[in-house]
Amino acid sequence: MKATHATADSATAAVTHTTAPVLGLHVCPCCSAVQSLSAVIADMINDDEVRRYTADILAHSIPLGGLVIRYLDLHVPPKQRIRLPDARALLAELVPDMRRNRITRHGREWQAPEALWFAALRALFDQADAGSLTLPLKGNAYLYSILVNKANDFEAKSERAQQEQQRHRPAVGQQAPVPAVAAAPAMPRAMPPAVPYVPPKDAIERARQQLGRKPHTAQQEQQP
Repeated sequence: MKATHATADSATAAVTHTTAPVLGLHVCPCCSAVQSLSAVIADMINDDEVRRYTADILAHSIPLGGLVIRYLDLHVPPKQRIRLPDARALLAELVPDMRRNRITRHGREWQAPEALWFAALRALFDQADAGSLTLPLKGNAYLYSILVNKANDFEAKSERAQQEQQRHRPAVGQQAPVPAVAAAPAMPRAMPPAVPYVPPKDAIERARQQLGRKPHTAQQEQQP
């Protein structure tokens, strides 16, 4: 990278006609020249429309933009560069859908938040790394099929969650169920009545002797 590219103002002016947002600054690792990322894109991509789409997606989400660049590589035959008309056609469909967080397929529209794009692109890259993906890709159809499947899964989970909430929601005019409380501990069983203590007869006699009284006779015991 030449240092003569350096000023951010001139770099911004170089891509003004593309209507792309001006991105952050980039420092060349070789010569330490500073220029805007918009200028870097302008140097790399000699196509106004492709340049604008690339700048748009990077301004929307730099991590997502990096995945899109890698996704474009999956459309390139080995030892070749992507053709700008092909890149233009791919990005013309992808970038607007990414920015509006929706996709339209088979006459139906699905929500497609950024997290869904990340998940779909990473699933695609996993297949490519595993060698189970036929390359180069042709168009965006396969990526969108993954997006639709993941969007359907998301909708199904959301629907189940709503049904679960409805099942636990009281009907109109019905009192909400009282939360269950812990069962009260069981009352202790009543103890049987105490049996009065009756000392043995010899103990009574010894006590009478100690008190200086005469011992009981059998006749006295029979008297009421």
